[in-house]
Amino acid sequence: MSDERRDTNERPRLGVSSCLLGNPVRYDGRHKHSDTVTRVLARQFDLISFCPETAIGLPTPRPPMQLQKNARTKQIRAVGVTDASQDMTDALSTQALAVTSHMGDCCGFVVQQNSPSCGLRGVSVYDEDDRTRQVGTGSGIFTDRLVFEQPHVPIIEEEKLGSSLVREDFTERVIVLFQWRRMLAAGLSSARLIGFHGEHRHLIPASDNGIGRSLDELLATADEGDLKVRADAYLSMLMTYLGARVE
Repeated sequence: MSDERRDTNERPRLGVSSCLLGNPVRYDGRHKHSDTVTRVLARQFDLISFCPETAIGLPTPRPPMQLQKNARTKQIRAVGVTDASQDMTDALSTQALAVTSHMGDCCGFVVQQNSPSCGLRGVSVYDEDDRTRQVGTGSGIFTDRLVFEQPHVPIIEEEKLGSSLVREDFTERVIVLFQWRRMLAAGLSSARLIGFHGEHRHLIPASDNGIGRSLDELLATADEGDLKVRADAYLSMLMTYLGARVE
């Protein structure tokens, strides 16, 4: 579980919230060890630990934080539950940029649910003027920025992995992205792009052939214009489709 960079020929790397690996880094000094992550996903992936809260210098244990929404600006920020002057929003967002840079070769991320820093969706959001009143749900600040910076990288909350169907879908998407990056590392060409599509065309069933035809048509003119633009469009279409299959 080293965080040194690995050669692209090795196994895919998977970023994992540190508490899920059994590290006692949560605000209460505990962990949320996940057997699914450490015993199942570890068979296929190299697990790379990250904890945005400790990375920005917060101690363990530490006062809890929550997401609060300003009724006027609609802005959501991560602040201390008992002391709203402790605002970690900008630091957590900046840490997502650091992870994007340092762990940019990760082909997926597993995050802790219900966390104001790491939760992917469904995190409680409270009224800035009445911190006990929930006004909705949202995404953790760190993960929200991570999704923005790496829109095609699969990200999932650990609790979702309890479903074998969802887990297999996530695993497949991670591997597809890993294979895509290996293809790019070998040098992008129209032949390699078409070859990649041929190897992965089976992921799109006949019942969803609309997206299949769109990808076919995109590659039919792969020799025309900017190949990188077409490759980027292909990846966007493919990963968006794959990510919506079990939503």
